[in-house]
Amino acid sequence: MAGDVPLASDILNAIGEEVKEKENDKTAHLTQQEKGDLIRAVSLSALKFTILKSKPGQNINFDSEKSLSFEGDSGPYLQYACVRANSVLEKVPKGVKGHPLGQNSSRVPLGKYPKWQYLKTQCRRW
Repeated sequence: MAGDVPLASDILNAIGEEVKEKENDKTAHLTQQEKGDLIRAVSLSALKFTILKSKPGQNINFDSEKSLSFEGDSGPYLQYACVRANSVLEKVPKGVKGHPLGQNSSRVPLGKYPKWQYLKTQCRRW
């Protein structure tokens, strides 16, 4: 901690510990490396989202319960929504006329559908 301001690394470590505590059987099949990557991704998204939704010049009050929630206004929820949207798109039959993924592709053709491109770009950033 530098003065009264906590370091981002200290906050990320604390968030990571909370995420580890919330691990459940859904992560049992993952390797230790994959679990570590997942914990880091969830921790970073929680912190980033909290910072981005704060007003400039004001203190950032990090509430770990709200920030790590998979419901509503949080980074982990945004990640979940992106994964869920991608999962739904992958299940759409490819032969459907006007299919956003095209006839033979499981990926969005970049540039052809700007909204889909934007969604995928934003999902990758988190």
